Amino acid sequence: MNLRRSLFSLMVVMGCGLLRADDSVVKPSPTTKEPHKSAVPELKPEQETLALAFAGEHHPELKALIESLKSANPEGYKKAIHELTRTHDRLGKVQANSKGSDRFAHELALWKLDSRIRLTAARSAMRDTDELRAELKSLVEQRQQLALQGLRDDRARTAARLEKINRELKAAEMKLPEAIDAEVDRLLKSVKSNKPRISAAIKDAKKTGKSTPKPDSKAKTPEEASGSPSPSKKPQP
Repeated sequence: MNLRRSLFSLMVVMGCGLLRADDSVVKPSPTTKEPHKSAVPELKPEQETLALAFAGEHHPELKALIESLKSANPEGYKKAIHELTRTHDRLGKVQANSKGSDRFAHELALWKLDSRIRLTAARSAMRDTDELRAELKSLVEQRQQLALQGLRDDRARTAARLEKINRELKAAEMKLPEAIDAEVDRLLKSVKSNKPRISAAIKDAKKTGKSTPKPDSKAKTPEEASGSPSPSKKPQP
């Protein structure tokens, strides 16, 4: 049980970014005080079920390790379940957005290798042997090769898309004169078909303008209507 707890503690450190598969351990300064960490959010039953099922399907050894910590290290257990839930949700989005491609399988394979690398690295930190070192090296090599294959696949997809764009561009350039004439004909046809409606609108606008009353230049001002002298005109003595 102590071995499992130690392994998980190391994996938590690795998952938090202090240790990666291709980085070194970052040790905090002895004089540096760690900031107060907020409590890990409580788990929902469906979270545990989902996360443990995901781990059991893709990394059974990790599932066994996490389950052994439920009573021995509740905080660490909750952290692991939350991390697995986030991974499951992220991969679910990848799967939904990449139908018809192999991106989901690629991302899942990367996660499985990352998880195995973290576990093997944690074991090596506790008991460094030639066998563990060779296993870790093999896993890291697989991870690097898989990442390279992902880049090659991206390059192939980009090249295919560029080839398609070039074909469409060439076809559009060849049909440019016809496309211009067709657009002009369409615009003129649209104007002609709407000519009666446009003429009626113009006539209505003219009628509205004629029926508008013009201001009466002989109309009396309010002062004149009331019999009061205009301020600009003084009464004759």
